[in-house]
Amino acid sequence: MTAIWPDDLPCCPLDGISAGPRSARIVTPVDVGPPKMRRRGAPLRTIALAHYFDANQRARFDRFWDEDLRYGTQPFLYRDPHFNNYLLSTELGAVLQDENGVPIRIESWILCVFSTNQPTWSKRAGKFFPQFEIVELP
Repeated sequence: MTAIWPDDLPCCPLDGISAGPRSARIVTPVDVGPPKMRRRGAPLRTIALAHYFDANQRARFDRFWDEDLRYGTQPFLYRDPHFNNYLLSTELGAVLQDENGVPIRIESWILCVFSTNQPTWSKRAGKFFPQFEIVELP
């Protein structure tokens, strides 16, 4: 069974995200001219995230990392930092609503794994600031 990012941990990054386009290229340098490029496998995207946790959330993250992800080696579902919770709208920008007048929000998840770099932590004023990278799987 695939693990899911715990509900009691924040899913919205602290200061946005840092992500590039999906990459599926192998680049080979040559003696003269531009490098040779070819496609390899499925394209992957690495996303850099930073959060802030209190002490309880830090303990919950450690338990998620150790037990649910077997020390960060298993894939898990994470709320899509690009599209989750955005308002659904028409082509003209009008927000779509349900029959009760409540705006409709997008719920989007991605399947990912932690990158090869383990999370790093800093602590300021009693809060923990983890920084880590996840790799979005196809």
